[in-house]
Amino acid sequence: MAEKISETLLEFAAPLIDAWGQPPNRKQFEALIKISWLAWNAVVYAERGNRKYLEEVRARNARTGNRQHELLFDDLVQRKRALFGDDHRLFGDWSLVADGEGGHRLHVSGYAPPAITKTPEA
Repeated sequence: MAEKISETLLEFAAPLIDAWGQPPNRKQFEALIKISWLAWNAVVYAERGNRKYLEEVRARNARTGNRQHELLFDDLVQRKRALFGDDHRLFGDWSLVADGEGGHRLHVSGYAPPAITKTPEA
């Protein structure tokens, strides 16, 4: 049985969360999850033949002029391909729920991968 999708998203985002140095507050945690969610889903779509999503996120990052965001996103794309390449699920809606101990619990809905629209580019 596959790992829960919320656990997968947390594992995927772990280097960002760990690099923060201290436990991120809710707003910071949401930002870290959001960029991880975007990178994961963009790669899944690209590997199924739809590179539009990946290219749109990269173009948006480039327009901001923040090179760190571009590099971070590219690192996440490479992480997805290298360590999670066999997991083609899409992350759906997600939310953070207070755990009652000062932290948060992540809830994520997952979706089956989209149909292959054309042969993915290498």
